[in-house]
Amino acid sequence: MSMLRWLDMPFRYTTITDFEQKLNDWLSNVYYEILPAAGFETREEQIYTAYRIAQAFCRRQVLFAEAGSGTGKTFAYLLSAVCYARLIGKPVILSSANAALQQQLVGPQGDIATLSQLLNLDIDARLAKDAGNYLCQLKAERLQYASGKSASMRRLLAWAKQTELGDRSEIANVGDGLWQQVAWHNTLYCDRCRRRGYCQAAATRKHYLEARDFIICSHDVFFAHLWSSGERLAEKRLPLLPNFAAVVFDEGHLVEQPALRHLGSPLRQQSVTDVIADILLYRNHYRTALLLCLEGIEIAAQEFFTTLAASAIPHPEASKWAVDINPILLAQAQALSAWIAKTNDNITIETQLHIGTDLERNLNTYIQRLDSLLAGLLLLCAEDQQPVIWWEPAGDVLWILPRQFSTLLGQELTSKHLPVIFTSATLQANGSFTGLQHLLGLPQALHTQVGTSFDLANQVCAYLPQLVDQSNEAANTTDSFAHRVEHCLDIVQANGGRTLVLLRAPSELKQWQAYLQQRPTPFPYRILWEGSQDRSWLLEQYKQDIPSVLVGTDFWEGVDVPGAALSLVVVFSLPYPWDDPLLRAKKHAAEQAGLDPVATVDVPAMLIKLRQGFGRLIRLASDRGILAVLDLGPHGRDKHLVLEALPPGAKVYTDFNQALAQIPPES
Repeated sequence: MSMLRWLDMPFRYTTITDFEQKLNDWLSNVYYEILPAAGFETREEQIYTAYRIAQAFCRRQVLFAEAGSGTGKTFAYLLSAVCYARLIGKPVILSSANAALQQQLVGPQGDIATLSQLLNLDIDARLAKDAGNYLCQLKAERLQYASGKSASMRRLLAWAKQTELGDRSEIANVGDGLWQQVAWHNTLYCDRCRRRGYCQAAATRKHYLEARDFIICSHDVFFAHLWSSGERLAEKRLPLLPNFAAVVFDEGHLVEQPALRHLGSPLRQQSVTDVIADILLYRNHYRTALLLCLEGIEIAAQEFFTTLAASAIPHPEASKWAVDINPILLAQAQALSAWIAKTNDNITIETQLHIGTDLERNLNTYIQRLDSLLAGLLLLCAEDQQPVIWWEPAGDVLWILPRQFSTLLGQELTSKHLPVIFTSATLQANGSFTGLQHLLGLPQALHTQVGTSFDLANQVCAYLPQLVDQSNEAANTTDSFAHRVEHCLDIVQANGGRTLVLLRAPSELKQWQAYLQQRPTPFPYRILWEGSQDRSWLLEQYKQDIPSVLVGTDFWEGVDVPGAALSLVVVFSLPYPWDDPLLRAKKHAAEQAGLDPVATVDVPAMLIKLRQGFGRLIRLASDRGILAVLDLGPHGRDKHLVLEALPPGAKVYTDFNQALAQIPPES
């Protein structure tokens, strides 16, 4: 990368101190002169946010920047980010939550291309996908000679022969299991591969490593880099991302899961089975001692995972189940650890017997894979560290996480004293950023907040009916549930369909479906059920079939339906997080810090998700609609929280017809 990128700065400055003032002057010119002249609306909320973000870049601060829907958060951070990248001579990482946001940034008509052309900035922005999305040519070539290949495998290998990019997105209908057989993986010992530097994964990586202004990646890729860079450097391997000037997290409220997923140690029986099967591909080349160790691992793993499955404590709703860490389970974990350690010792001996061969490369890969399993088992057995442990039945995986995960995360994010910016429409809860600061281990982070540029006081009204107290026993009976569903269906029908119904739990979705199936009077509008089809297909159908109703648990975020298709959002149940081992660990950490665990953990999580759900309603300045909340908590306990989460100025009604009268018929 050229260290003279500062010459491409859109303004001149004399010193680093002078840079901040000149940057602010340039931003003023762009927002008040250039963008309006090009047809963009002047938004004071956007401009204020842009100045605060510019300050955070220049002063190397950690900043939570919340700005409501329609503010233009992307423009607000892109302009300062490109200037800061050129000042430092390193790219800024733009980490986003999903592919749709990445496309919004780097697509041909995306925000970066728009600003680059409009301001003549010649922005160099490159996409860094997870390398697991790319083909490993060597793995594919070896499979060409395997016998008994399925039709799907033959199709995949035919594509592998002719593809130039090797990107998984080029070939449809390839399941994860099949793809993993040909995909690049971080345990591959690429430094000794004969195709080193010439494969598709290497070419793609080389391309984004040379980015001058921006590298766009997912939160998953960023945190995979954050937690692995030290280990990779120690092994004389390049980190996943290059040195960077700063990082911006778009949809920053969604960093928790990817951050913890890459910090934690997953244990799957399938992982043990797979590594044993791969090692045994070359069984004729090994000493008997290694083969006996593999047999020992297989038996110990079977015993451990059988006991583990029996020790998991089922939860009817939560995706994370508690585990009874009993003496038998710990003893079996220690036995499995011992066999893995002994196996690695024997594999090390084998590497000395096969120096300079392909087998040596493979053996080093096996050591890395077994070390990863061993690290998780050792943490599980380290009672003095009190790790956070849970079982995810959906993936048959045991997760082990260091108890001080928030502190570790905060330390890693701030270790290089670089600017770190979190942006989203929902970062604070109940007027406070404490929940997110505590979760991310960033208690000293600065924050800024502006509302939306939409006129929500005139675009939105709310309906909060008087409901049955859900804390008593009757509230959970079939009759009570039926009453609530019927009430919901009544207001949906009065609205003429065009509704998004947000549920808290899969069990609610099943209850809804069962009730509608046996309901004597058919509902007059088409209902699109979550899980009945692919999510993107459901959303497209919902947009096209204007009166239809979309119902599910997974539509609180990522639903962008402007216009007439959506004019009513119904919150059937408040989205409090389910009690699980990770939630308990967060609440325990809050207590240890002298904070109220419910106010610090449960309430912020609920409110952020609730506000995200509210945000589905208004996507354009011309949109109008109603927010209906049918759950105010036991004894109306949460009514004040719901009222504070509503858009400022939104009128609240207890009669749906009165609310409906405020919305023009064409909305």
